[in-house]
Amino acid sequence: MKTLNFYHQKRRDGGIRTGVELNGERVLEEFKPGRRPLDSALDWFVDVRCRGRRLPDEPEAIRKWLLERSDDIQGHLAEMASELRAGMDRDWPLASIIPGVPNGVEVKIVCSAIRRLTARDIGQLLLVLKRSWRPLIASLHAAQSEMAA
Repeated sequence: MKTLNFYHQKRRDGGIRTGVELNGERVLEEFKPGRRPLDSALDWFVDVRCRGRRLPDEPEAIRKWLLERSDDIQGHLAEMASELRAGMDRDWPLASIIPGVPNGVEVKIVCSAIRRLTARDIGQLLLVLKRSWRPLIASLHAAQSEMAA
């Protein structure tokens, strides 16, 4: 079974890391450094975690696959944000499966705030990700493979 994980996360130093992993290996990525002193600990994250046999293997095919599911993912991000407006229990991380994804693929959105963000704050982050989903996916670069020493 293959796994595909889109991740969008903010570090304590203000840096934003966004990317996609296939079976634990980075295939697409982008990092915007923060302005504070270097600190890689996370303040929050949003993942779109996918599992299934029929996931693509190549970076551009993965990008296309994610873009083809934009409506479902964006709609679910909005639903989760709406649910968070009423607040939530301290059951973190928050996880929600997107229903009806074809071809036996399970897609789950998982998010968490590490430091003092309220449910409303996380809801706003989900809405920002919803609005920026397509350009964000389009802007990711192929990950550089690590050179053997």
